[in-house]
Amino acid sequence: MVKNRKNNLKAQTKILIVFLVLYALDPMTYGFVFGYLISILLVAHLLVLKGLFDRLALSLLLFSGIYALFYATDPSLGSQFVLIYAFIPTTLYISGKILQKELNYDLSAFWLLFFVGFVFSLPGIISILMDISANGFVKIKRDVTNIWTGELQSATNVASGFALNMCIPGLLLLGWKTIQKKSHQFFLIGVYVVSLICVLRLGSRTQIALSVFTVIVAVFYKLRKQSARQNVGLIFLIFLSVNVAVSYVTLDTDTELLSAYADRANSQTNSASTAGGRTQKWEKSIAQMFKEPLGWDLKEFGFSHNLWLDTARVGGILALFLLLLFTIGSSKKIYKLYKLHNQPKLLNGQLILYCTCFFLSFFVEPILEGYFILFSLFCLTMGFVSTYLEKELQSEQNMETAIVNDSA
Repeated sequence: MVKNRKNNLKAQTKILIVFLVLYALDPMTYGFVFGYLISILLVAHLLVLKGLFDRLALSLLLFSGIYALFYATDPSLGSQFVLIYAFIPTTLYISGKILQKELNYDLSAFWLLFFVGFVFSLPGIISILMDISANGFVKIKRDVTNIWTGELQSATNVASGFALNMCIPGLLLLGWKTIQKKSHQFFLIGVYVVSLICVLRLGSRTQIALSVFTVIVAVFYKLRKQSARQNVGLIFLIFLSVNVAVSYVTLDTDTELLSAYADRANSQTNSASTAGGRTQKWEKSIAQMFKEPLGWDLKEFGFSHNLWLDTARVGGILALFLLLLFTIGSSKKIYKLYKLHNQPKLLNGQLILYCTCFFLSFFVEPILEGYFILFSLFCLTMGFVSTYLEKELQSEQNMETAIVNDSA
């Protein structure tokens, strides 16, 4: 790890970080105001004109603009969301490009991204810990009172804030040697343990699945980029950990720790085999796209619990097509990121794990209408990915040029 290196950030970049953190915190559910302020800040300093508006930003802007138009034409959807949907995703994407460009070394970007994800989870952590303190861990209802509004909020919505925290085991697997300070390591472990307790209280199978899948991705990422000797040691460690877990950890849903899962595990409509009842909605949504290509009413059968299918419900085939363009462009960048280095790098791995977490969430939740901040944080992360790729590819080209010049 490089020590004693500082980032001499511009004043507007520091302001951008403050607005971004407040946006993720969503104080009193008015976080979108800070999204607007970020947009104004970017335009005021003309940062969008300095080579930051690329093809991916264009596809995102087209999609979000078309999607927002359906909110403008249908008052029942909530016309107050028009500007939020139209501009904030692209604003966050460009913000990610700026921040990755301004930061001098990878560990700064790592901690900034982690901190944003942690702040995003704070309202949920505080809400759940207050609920546990007042009512105990075991409750019949999974929903908790939101600290900002004082109203009961669904467990599914509260759980969305923990998505990035669920990547911590994978991050520790990739960066234990890079994150050298013990205090930083224990902080990451502490955040994960608290987040896991909160997720168990909510009975969120999605978040548990995210944690498991990101560990698997981290293992494959590391295996591909290590020597055979290192891989043998890693496989042995994983085997030992799994063996200990199977031998000593009881996954009995009758226990207090897993009480929130008991009724869901035994449910015919919400069991894991049906993805919590989502598979039936996916089938209905696909059929509905052919019947009503311009979109259909939420009253038909509720949310589709899938980013792309819910987009088709609200914005029709055109919005879905534009979202697919953005999805394909993002997927290509993530694949390039995976293929980039011969040796595992912490920021590279973090971006891959975060993107994995985002996409898995997108497949099973109503993102734009229920998890919009999560989607915009994905756009922010893709901004980091874009500039990171540009930096690393340019660095590789410079090294190749230097080698050619030396040999000449």
